[in-house]
Amino acid sequence: MNSIRLLLNSVIDYAGLFPPAGLPMAEALQHYANYQTVDFSWALGRFIVSVSRLSELEFCIGEPRQNWRLSALAGDNPEHDLETIVAFNNRHSPLIIDAVEVKASDITAIDLALKVFGDRFEIYLEIPAGGNNDALIAAIAGSGGRAKVRTGGIRPEMFPAPSELANFIASCARLRVPFKATAGLHHALRSVYPLTYELSSPSRTMHGFINVLVASAFAYCGADAEILKAILEEETMKSFDFEDESLNWRGRRIDGNCLREMRERFFLSFGSCSFQEPISEIRVLQML
Repeated sequence: MNSIRLLLNSVIDYAGLFPPAGLPMAEALQHYANYQTVDFSWALGRFIVSVSRLSELEFCIGEPRQNWRLSALAGDNPEHDLETIVAFNNRHSPLIIDAVEVKASDITAIDLALKVFGDRFEIYLEIPAGGNNDALIAAIAGSGGRAKVRTGGIRPEMFPAPSELANFIASCARLRVPFKATAGLHHALRSVYPLTYELSSPSRTMHGFINVLVASAFAYCGADAEILKAILEEETMKSFDFEDESLNWRGRRIDGNCLREMRERFFLSFGSCSFQEPISEIRVLQML
């Protein structure tokens, strides 16, 4: 199998409800339904929705959808959110919430989220990308939980530096903590892009999802943070070579078995408010 297909399989969690897209619920759900039928549907992951909007989703969804998986963003009251999610799943099988995402900036918040959600769902704990987050990643290690890192947003200060993101990925790899990314990964390669879809939007340098995926693969296979930083800073496709069952970056090779294992056990997905944008870039770059 082509290594790009290995990297992108079920990788894009659709977050059309969130900025900068910010679509109405009915429109976002219709998009997600349409994406199930397109050529690149194999790249589609879960639909992302806040627990606070589940009643709105119920109103808009109509009949339960086969093979739909949802990830719910919990708020400040995890026990109440757990009750809401369980009740939703009981009403709407086979449509199901099977993952929960929680912001957790300290070990106490991590422990609480794991206690409430950890036995029932895949749980993603969003921790800061910058600073000394080794203790937070260590608190997740061995718990069955997963880390989550914010890679961008609608303001420049929401983007972690390459060194910060490299250190986060390296720490997760060292402790074998699976993770997902969220926000800012609309584009394949690192470059300067508008922050929103407004005509007057300011621009800034954004991380590329190919950079993050390749850096994660090398981290999982033993590369250190300096190598990861260099991969994250690449701005040309010429540095990468995606072959059947392997990929190469500047003469360094990773085989297909390691890529498969990395996607199954380490870099699990990234949230994007657009599914078409990343897929369009893959097509333009003729990577498949």
